[in-house]
Amino acid sequence: AMADVADGPAPMVSEADKKEVMGAERTIVEEYEPSFGTLVGKHEKFIRDGDLCIVYEGYEKTVPIWVTKGGQYGNKYGQFSHDDMIGKQFGVKINAQKGGKGWIIPLRPTAEIWTRSLKHRTQILYQADISLILLYLGIKPGSVVMEAGTGSGSLSTAFARTVAPHGHLHTFEFNDHRHKVALAEFKRNKL
Repeated sequence: AMADVADGPAPMVSEADKKEVMGAERTIVEEYEPSFGTLVGKHEKFIRDGDLCIVYEGYEKTVPIWVTKGGQYGNKYGQFSHDDMIGKQFGVKINAQKGGKGWIIPLRPTAEIWTRSLKHRTQILYQADISLILLYLGIKPGSVVMEAGTGSGSLSTAFARTVAPHGHLHTFEFNDHRHKVALAEFKRNKL
């Protein structure tokens, strides 16, 4: 099964335009920021209905949630209304509803935080290894990447963010269940 991620193929550049294009590529790289709410693309400052948030409960626990009007998130410290999150900035402390003793912090999703919070369907790579892979392979915006073994999608998410906005990721997963779950996550995360 094949899952395509990011936007289209890398642009073709003639040697005559290389100096001009290299300056333009630098501008694109400097202006590009990872998405907050979609992992790749333009970021938003405030939480909206339907956004992905990574709920920070403490150093050892982060949980991905999709914020929806009327939704609830619960943990051992209390219940937290999604309505209390909508319209607030990412990173703002949200206190538990009446009777609860705790708080959470809805964070902007990044590839690094997504890796910490995703459900591990396979053994995953963490940021230290991912950054070395990206560096050694020379992957950058506009690259076209072929990945064998999507697994939990941790490395795939990092690849997609790195090659954006004009690169392309082709990732292959032989296990049908992992393929379906990863593809659903990619679609939901707008990769």
